Amino acid sequence: MTRTLQDLLPAGGSTVQQQKESGAGPATGTPPYVEVNFREGGREAKVSVALTRWGASAPPPCPDTAYFPYSRCTESTRTDGSRVAVDRSPESPDRPSGAKAVTVTWIAANGDQVAVRQSRPSGDGAATAAHPPGLPLTQAQLTAIAVSARWGKLHSLLPRPKPSTPEPVAAMTGPRIAKLLTSLLPAGMHASGPGGSDGFGHIVVDDGKGKSLVAANVQKWDPEDPGITKIFTDARTLPDGTKATASERPAPGNGKGAVQLTYDTVREDGFRVVIMAVNAPAYGIPADREKPALDTGQLKTMALSKAWRTAANHADGDRAG
Repeated sequence: MTRTLQDLLPAGGSTVQQQKESGAGPATGTPPYVEVNFREGGREAKVSVALTRWGASAPPPCPDTAYFPYSRCTESTRTDGSRVAVDRSPESPDRPSGAKAVTVTWIAANGDQVAVRQSRPSGDGAATAAHPPGLPLTQAQLTAIAVSARWGKLHSLLPRPKPSTPEPVAAMTGPRIAKLLTSLLPAGMHASGPGGSDGFGHIVVDDGKGKSLVAANVQKWDPEDPGITKIFTDARTLPDGTKATASERPAPGNGKGAVQLTYDTVREDGFRVVIMAVNAPAYGIPADREKPALDTGQLKTMALSKAWRTAANHADGDRAG
């Protein structure tokens, strides 16, 4: 895999140091990954390539802003149906105004993915005499590496992905979930920044006291699945048979002072709706307010709304049609 990357890098440059290579065969259990230092014209960068085989359930190629709030990503579709995303994100999440890494991600129609990332070799974004400002590879050069047919042979060595459990409800896309979340908000709250992927949607809510991430998962489980049974072992059972739990924990991503309120529900047929609210506009960043914009009672009202079932049924109908 290292040789393939070296061959695809522009002529005239040099590979200064091989950093690492892993998962280059089906027996390793990890996706193929290679990372090298590339130097050209006095400029040096760490260049990495990661291969993934998603199958039909490939996620959007752009980072989800709920987890990567400083991402600036654009996506385009090629004539063969494959997609290319170009993302510029801070190398260090706690330094959003610092040096940016550039990642070009290519996803084929069959779900095979190549992600090529270029960043400073030092990782701190500081320009020195040894590493002058700027990175050696252009966006076009990174794209050429990502879309190269030479990665196909390595993709063929990867095992085909197994179906995920739980599965997102058919056609309940991130934008659809975000729109429904917005419609269920209490009066007086402003929503912005809708996003997400299949089965997961989110918005940023502002009630005048600071920004708050509000998100939802919509899933379909087998009611007898041990995984879902374990999640709701200590749940309260509502009169209609729905099981529900409520929790308050530190928010994922370890943002300073960030907490997450969660109201988790599953119906008797395995239809699950989880509503979450964080006192920050995204995961992994410091709290923007003392408490989330929604309290547990409001999350409960949203999670138990019949609108989720109605939307899921309509989504199934749209898909069938």
